[in-house]
Amino acid sequence: MFYALSPNFDLGAGMNFIHFSNGGIKRPNRGFNIYSSLTELRYRFVPRPEYKNIEKTGRLKRSDDLFLMRTASIHQLMEFEPDTNYFAVYGWSVIYFNRISNAVRLGIGRDMNYWWGMTANTDGTMGSRTIQNLTLGYILQPEMIISRLTLVGGIGIYAMHSNFGSFRQLYQRLGVRFDIYKTLSLGVNVRAINFGRAEFMEFNIGYRMQLF
Repeated sequence: MFYALSPNFDLGAGMNFIHFSNGGIKRPNRGFNIYSSLTELRYRFVPRPEYKNIEKTGRLKRSDDLFLMRTASIHQLMEFEPDTNYFAVYGWSVIYFNRISNAVRLGIGRDMNYWWGMTANTDGTMGSRTIQNLTLGYILQPEMIISRLTLVGGIGIYAMHSNFGSFRQLYQRLGVRFDIYKTLSLGVNVRAINFGRAEFMEFNIGYRMQLF
C-alpha cells in the first residue's frame, strides 16, 4: 500500500509471501514459506498525474456465469512409497459465478477428480480403478479480474474422499487463468490441503457460459 508524499515521492508498506516447492508433481513434495514485511520509498521521474481531473470508470456490464473446467495432472505418491511412478489425476469442475464488482467475482461450485494413484498397490504399481479413485468436493472461489487475466483463489471441503472421509478435510486452490477467447480460457492452479501441503497441479481449460 502506497501513500503519496508529493507529486514525485510515494511511501509504501506491505507484506511479502514466497513459497518454494515442486507443486506436488514430483517427490519429495516439500517446500518452505518466507514471510517478510517491507517499506519502500518510491521516486517518480514523471510527476504523478492529477487524479481529481480523471473521470471515474462507471459500472461495467455484469453477468452471472457458469464456468466449466476440465483439469489434468500427474503426481507421485508420498516419499515412503517404494516407487517412482507417476499417476494421473483428471477432473471436472462446475462453478457458478456472480460478478460482485468490476474486478471481483465470487463463485460456488463442485470439483470432481479421479486419482489413479488413490488405489495404487503397496509396491507402487497401478492398482484397480474403482469408485474409490473418485473424489468430490465443494468450493467457494473468489477471483480477481485484470483484463483477460484472472487470479484464482478458493477454499473447499471434500464431500467424498477415500482417505479423508466425508466433510472432514478442507482443500485450497490458488492459480491464474487467461482468456484466449471470449468464453475460452487456459490456466494452472495448485491444489493443496492444510494451507501448505500441495496435492497436485491443475492444468486446465475452461469454458464460461453467460446465464443472465
